[in-house]
This record gives sequence, structure tokens and C-alpha cells, in this order.
Amino acid sequence: MKNVAVAIAILVVSQAACGASSLQAQHSRQSAAAASFRNRSAVMHYLRPVLRSNHRTALLYYSATCGDSPDSFEFPKIKTQPPSRGKAAIASIAQIFRGDTQVAVIAGRSGVIKIRIGRVPSSLLATRISRLRFKPIEQYDPGPAIDALENTREVRAAMRFLRVRPLLTVRGPELLPPPAPGFPHLPPLMKNVTVNQVLASIAQTFQGVVTYGVCMQPQGSGLVSISFVGV
Repeated sequence: MKNVAVAIAILVVSQAACGASSLQAQHSRQSAAAASFRNRSAVMHYLRPVLRSNHRTALLYYSATCGDSPDSFEFPKIKTQPPSRGKAAIASIAQIFRGDTQVAVIAGRSGVIKIRIGRVPSSLLATRISRLRFKPIEQYDPGPAIDALENTREVRAAMRFLRVRPLLTVRGPELLPPPAPGFPHLPPLMKNVTVNQVLASIAQTFQGVVTYGVCMQPQGSGLVSISFVGV
């Protein structure tokens, strides 16, 4: 009887410890998500008006921080400042990040402005896709289009090789018009394109910023987050 009581006590303590560990992991994810939202919002606060007023789009690559728990992913904290009025888009964006040496701003060949924060692995971006088909909803909405890209055979294989996986996220609707002729949309089929070229097409088609973030954990695995922010 004494042994049974001891066993029950051990089980109760074990369950309590597991519960505390689960709550701690949940709190860690929530804290990282809140910090990530604040940091990204601070960047977009100045970036979006500049892009909107100049009719430009952007690709924003960044090196993120992985937390202790799964899917804990944090956008970096960046020093920003308001840009002066009347400058060209590139000059204004460069001024936004002038106080942070880890940020580089360049004009992409496709006309999409590229912003790089930290040292971002580029192997996945260079992955070439032979045929990328978009369903109608994917043609007219950047979120489903990004999902379609991540689900291609080539991207899945590259992620396995690089030991990264997509960050688990719930994409909110962009409140775009329903699929119909005349509205901005991607082609039904893209051939022989890289991941980076597809992201640039999404940014240009839907007039916004495509963000591409990567965090690597000490054991060598990592998370990739791709999202769209309209301007």
C-alpha cells in the first residue's frame, strides 16, 4: 500500500512538472510572437508609406532568432527613423535604416527594392522550380500563393536538405476582391523560376512587401517564415 502511495505521488509530481513545462513553452512562444510583432511593426510603420507614395514594392530578407520552444520565432529589433520628404524611394528607405549597420538596401533588377537585415541564408531562395501551378484563389491572393510555393516538390526537397521547415502560421485574408478578370493576379503557370523570382512576382503583383525570415537553431535545424504585407 505504501508503494502504491509513493507511485501515485511520483505520478502527480511528474504531471505537474509536465504541465509547468508546457505552460512555460507556451509563454515563451507568446512572448516571442509579441516581440516579433512589435519589431516588424516598427519597420513597416516607416517603410510602407514610402513604398506607397513612390508606387514601389519590396523584398525584405531578415535573420530571425529562434526561441527555446518549437515555432518560437522573433523578428529582429531594428533601429529606425522617419525619412525626409521629397526623396526617391531608395534614398528614403536607406534613411529609415541609417542608424543600423546590419541593414542593407539595394535596388533589385526587377524594380523591387531589396532590404537585407543581418546575414540571411540564400540557398532556399536560389532553389529553382520547374513548374509552379497556381489555382485561381492562389493567383489572386498572396497568402495562398506563398503556400503553393512552399508546397512545391522542389521547395520541400530543398527544405529537407537544408534542415529547415516553414513556421506554423495562420494567414489572415488579405481582403482582396474575389478572382475575376481585370484584378491583379499571378499567371496560372510559372516555369523555370527561382523561389526569389516568385517572391518578387508576388510583391509586384499585389503591391506590397514580401518578408523572408530564417532562424537557425544551435543543433543546425531552423525555421523559415514567408509572409506578405500590403502597402
